Amino acid sequence: MKWEMRFLHWLKSLHNPKADKLMQFITKMGDVGGFWILLSAGCVKSDKYRKSGLSMAIALIFSFIFSNTIIKNTVDRARPFWRDSSFKIKIREPKDYSFPSGHTSASIGSAVALLLNQKKEGMAALALAVQIAFSRLYLLVHYPTDVLAGVMLGIAYGYSGNYIAERLLKIYAKRKKKADNMIVMH
Repeated sequence: MKWEMRFLHWLKSLHNPKADKLMQFITKMGDVGGFWILLSAGCVKSDKYRKSGLSMAIALIFSFIFSNTIIKNTVDRARPFWRDSSFKIKIREPKDYSFPSGHTSASIGSAVALLLNQKKEGMAALALAVQIAFSRLYLLVHYPTDVLAGVMLGIAYGYSGNYIAERLLKIYAKRKKKADNMIVMH
């Protein structure tokens, strides 16, 4: 824990108005998973990206249930700025607990789900997800281990979302084919 506070104090020493504004903008993209929800909804509407969108949506649901609801409330770790009054945060103060980073798990989960299906788009999403994760540290609202846990959980959510989406789409395709065959027979 001491090394984490030292690291955050070092990050605090790097703060400047331009970087602060950039990090505030980047972190906002992860607020309530908004950007990722819109991206997954847009993907689901497209034949080419449907599996990606469904995978991302499932990853986001897992992140919400496990990271934001179960784990945060079980671990109930205080946020860094709750413990160190010298940390003046520059975003709306999060009211929930610190561990794990929900922004990180949702962002990494969505990016991994997209990456497993669309390499080019997935790499761009992963680059954004990493920036969102870093912004949580820069803005002093998470400890490094919160973000690391969010990354690991996000990877698991992305792979799980992809696996489940694959199975659901196969089931759907089988049922559709069966229904189409029944129509042709009549």
